[in-house]
Amino acid sequence: MLREFLYVDTQKVRSLLAQLGDGGVSEEVKITEKTQNKLSIGARNIANRDWDSGSESSTTRSLADAVFPALEDAMETSGYLVDLSDELQRPEFWKDDLQEAYPEGSFVRITAPARLFDSRYVNRIFAGLSFAANGFTALNPTPGSEASKRNKGRPTTTPKAKAASPRESPEDDIEDFPAALFGDALTGEQLRGFAKMTRGLFHTGLHLIMNPADQEGLSVSVRLEEGRSFLESEADVLFARYGVQEQEWTMVGTIGSHSAPEIDEDSSTPFDVRPGGIDRAALTGMISTLVGGVASFGFADLPQYPGFSIVPFAVYRTILRSVQEPPTDGAVV
Repeated sequence: MLREFLYVDTQKVRSLLAQLGDGGVSEEVKITEKTQNKLSIGARNIANRDWDSGSESSTTRSLADAVFPALEDAMETSGYLVDLSDELQRPEFWKDDLQEAYPEGSFVRITAPARLFDSRYVNRIFAGLSFAANGFTALNPTPGSEASKRNKGRPTTTPKAKAASPRESPEDDIEDFPAALFGDALTGEQLRGFAKMTRGLFHTGLHLIMNPADQEGLSVSVRLEEGRSFLESEADVLFARYGVQEQEWTMVGTIGSHSAPEIDEDSSTPFDVRPGGIDRAALTGMISTLVGGVASFGFADLPQYPGFSIVPFAVYRTILRSVQEPPTDGAVV
């Protein structure tokens, strides 16, 4: 099977391969041929010259692409890797058997429809829309507008450029544009609101949201860490290549965390339990409970019940073979 990798965490892959007992996987193959010219002294000081014809060369071939497939095969053979693609298509499996059968740390593979998402890309698209709208308005001014008045005859004064204001947030790149262009359904203020919301809900970076059961509320969230192999493109380039629609991806990794069906209130009191100090363990528990409550409403970058998160080792899609149907009788080729 040929794989097109979107993401590979080579450090984790090599670490697991080393722990399997084989010392990892060889990443180089060297082929050497030698040329030797040997001078020897024979009997009675007669010089004899022996020639070994040939050539010497060293060819190093990288096997980096074989690192993850070797791990995938080894983990599957040893019984560590379980494919959950079929089971996750049943909605009842999520609430009945998932957490008990596959606790945190389980090594799984999931092939399902998934969507790439990056808040930075959303902001750039909205900013580009506002620029284009203002540019279109400048080229096609409506009657009675300031731009239309300036275009009648030679302008008596040269418009002064606006002083650039300091950029406080990424949403400042989204400009206001004439409401008549799109109507009240789409304004600069609304676009800035959407951009702020996505930046607050999704931390900076590329996310993969999988939907195996094709139902709302049953999703697997994957955060792809930047700086790892095969994830070196800018967000604009990735989305230009793969688009924003759902398509089938395969993800292999460990279950990071399951979401809780309900948030238990922490009765611990971190304050005033020690003279002049606090209980650090109780404080972290209280704050974590608060964060969990925020996550249950979808306002934190954490899985919502009954979903779960994945620590990704690799994300790829299968490269399909091009199949051309044979022409029917009488068809023109």
